[in-house]
Amino acid sequence: LEGLGGRERGGRVRRAGGGCRGVGGERVREGEGEWEGERVREGEGDWEGARVREAEWELLHMLANFLPSRYPDIFSLSHCRLHNHATGDSFDLSDTSQDPLEIISQLIQEDVCLMIPCSTSSTSPSSSSHPSTSSPSTTPPLYLVSGAVLFPNGWILPEKLGLPTAQIHGPVPLYESTISRAVNKFLNNLQPGSPFSRSNWTITDDPRLFRPISEASYASLVQLRANMGESSQQTLEQGHPAEGQAQEQPQSDEEDPITVENAGWKLFTRSERETFVRLPETGAVLFTIRTHMKPLRVFSGRRQLAADVAQAMDALPSEMRRYKMIGGRLADVAREYLLRCSQGIV
Repeated sequence: LEGLGGRERGGRVRRAGGGCRGVGGERVREGEGEWEGERVREGEGDWEGARVREAEWELLHMLANFLPSRYPDIFSLSHCRLHNHATGDSFDLSDTSQDPLEIISQLIQEDVCLMIPCSTSSTSPSSSSHPSTSSPSTTPPLYLVSGAVLFPNGWILPEKLGLPTAQIHGPVPLYESTISRAVNKFLNNLQPGSPFSRSNWTITDDPRLFRPISEASYASLVQLRANMGESSQQTLEQGHPAEGQAQEQPQSDEEDPITVENAGWKLFTRSERETFVRLPETGAVLFTIRTHMKPLRVFSGRRQLAADVAQAMDALPSEMRRYKMIGGRLADVAREYLLRCSQGIV
């Protein structure tokens, strides 16, 4: 979505489950079967909870007007009922007893997060445990207060709920020292009708979209990956399963090692297209994440693009390489494969 003028096809994603323990003030819904994502909300039962709920309903109503206009062959709106003709689902928008976040997660493919600004500790979504660090002379931070995240990549939504943007990005190298203040100012200056989008990327040997990992476990994985360059990311993670996630039997990389010859099939690019939209009525900031996974072989025949990615890998600061887990032997294999693509060899 780009200011609710998205270019991605609207479709159904499975509703979020909740096999993770929550933190104070949030609500986590238990889903049936496998834990496939998280849907949590900050501040249930107090005035902030009402504010969050209002923002969620505003987003749902914006989608209900946008989707039929942008995708008339898939969606239609009639008498306060939104129809998804691709899935056969129908939603009564006049029934306020429903969970708007749950409906949203069935309408679009993006993960969604909502943030609201709070200027003092007394109004912060989680003031008792996360006091605001802003002062009258600084831009007030935005707090993550609600979200439906089905495809987390190395993080867990309940750990981030109720935190300001700076603390959410605490594990990101160089964030606090280089861009934290600028990001905070940008988000606060974001205006309705003026959306912003960006993308990030990494290279991985793990094709799973659903990769929930606690912050502590992710830090351990980064260190392990640095010390064990021969081990795959997926194998390392199986020793650090997310809470509520069943531990799988790891497979040895030695049985089927990743080489330059098979890297096109065994390594993947993971790209997240993110958008930021200010909701006009509540002033909440909508943050969406659309995840794309592609095997590295998509660069075959795209010589310049392959060269650009190889160059980008070389330009990454060492701290960022470790954070993205683009390091060790697998990084060398990926880079060599991309160079071969850039030369037209593969």
